[in-house]
Amino acid sequence: MAFTGKYELESQENYEEFLDTLGLLNAKTDHKVVTEVVQDGHHFTWTQSIPKWTWSNTFTIGQECELVTMKSSKFKATVTMDGGKVVIPFPQYHFTAEINGDKLVMTCITPGEKGVTFKRVSKRTDWTGDLSIHSCTAFMSNRRVSYRSALTSHGGSTFLSSICSNIL
Repeated sequence: MAFTGKYELESQENYEEFLDTLGLLNAKTDHKVVTEVVQDGHHFTWTQSIPKWTWSNTFTIGQECELVTMKSSKFKATVTMDGGKVVIPFPQYHFTAEINGDKLVMTCITPGEKGVTFKRVSKRTDWTGDLSIHSCTAFMSNRRVSYRSALTSHGGSTFLSSICSNIL
């Protein structure tokens, strides 16, 4: 699943409990967190921001990399993909992210008996124009196929059309 996009916070569960567990309750904000993901194959840049604060990590699936926590501490981890979910073992919690329709669903689980499951759902905001085209390459029957998905809005309805082309 392609993650590239800009997403705005729609809902979240156990936000305060999660921040409290991490010792970050004083960082609580009522601003809508904006998450921007740029994906190029297995390479990602994942950025979350609110006014006056931005947190970003760059990683490649399957390779050890240096990441930064919300507390600005650096650590090394191997980011993986499991069933279409991005999986990151942060030092204080286990992070997963997946695309569900036009939503980015992120889940953070802290370990232990009193573990907290924090869930954040963000809605894609960069599909609001008349036309958004996303391209990718797939392999079908050992042939490389390029296809484009065009998402269009017309009269309040949204249409998705996929066009297969350029069999290489």
